[in-house]
Amino acid sequence: MSAIITPFNKESFADEMKPKISGADLTLEYENIESSVCKVAEDCIEVLSEPLYEAICQDKGTTDEKLQAKALDYLQRSMLHFCLYEHLIFLMARIKDDGVTVVKSDTETTVYKYLQDGLENKFITIGWFWMNKLLQLMDKNIDKFPLWKDSEPRKDLADTPITRDDFYRWVGVKDDYFVIVARWLIREAWTDCVTSRIKDPEKTDAIARAMCYEVMGRACSRLAFLQLPEPVRLDISNEMSKANKDKEESNVRKRVASSFTNQAAAYWTALEVQLKNDELKENPQSRPIYTPPRISENDPFVY
Repeated sequence: MSAIITPFNKESFADEMKPKISGADLTLEYENIESSVCKVAEDCIEVLSEPLYEAICQDKGTTDEKLQAKALDYLQRSMLHFCLYEHLIFLMARIKDDGVTVVKSDTETTVYKYLQDGLENKFITIGWFWMNKLLQLMDKNIDKFPLWKDSEPRKDLADTPITRDDFYRWVGVKDDYFVIVARWLIREAWTDCVTSRIKDPEKTDAIARAMCYEVMGRACSRLAFLQLPEPVRLDISNEMSKANKDKEESNVRKRVASSFTNQAAAYWTALEVQLKNDELKENPQSRPIYTPPRISENDPFVY
């Protein structure tokens, strides 16, 4: 038995959790998927912090019983869908002493690849939907969730130079979770691309726009597939399902990332031009003076 705390009751797992799983006709017991549940628990701890995650699992996230019930429900729904994504390959295959097989009969067969891809994407999307609901619930009732109010992920968000509103405005990403899991990429890009150009920078629309595209490009290459926003996951899946099915995922990710990084590069160039123009306005003496070349009748090739 795992020492990792989870928000599920093992004895009543199948009956209580089945209504919370989208479109699933499962007869699985908890022990059959426990490893994937524990893996997902670690992913959720990264977003929520360990003290808060364990408190919600143990009905101690808040003293408000109604809010605690909602928080637990949202966490359970989120983890269930992530767990099905992680465990899907084991649900499709049968591992036996004589090898690995799939189930086929007169009435059932294996799922088509495009259906499997769509199913995986929906599991991730719905999982993050419920995680976003949990984050929004705690932000809306921040004084009643002290462990969230004082958590490291939330403190990190307060210090992050680019916010969820910026991502929504410039690249259409409105997920709270994404800013949390990508916060290290945001800080990295800010250091590499902003403070290297501007001393004591202040965020402007031009900087925010370039940063959002820069971070999205880096996320495509470096975040786990599970952590990417839905539009990016769909782009990667569509590229993988095209005619050249032997493409490696890393190469496909680079291609999708380039659509963001190329745009970011154009925005950074425009920003540098603007900075240079501002410098010339403030200090006209720094404007380069054109000195025409000296031309003499003694120069060769002069007629």
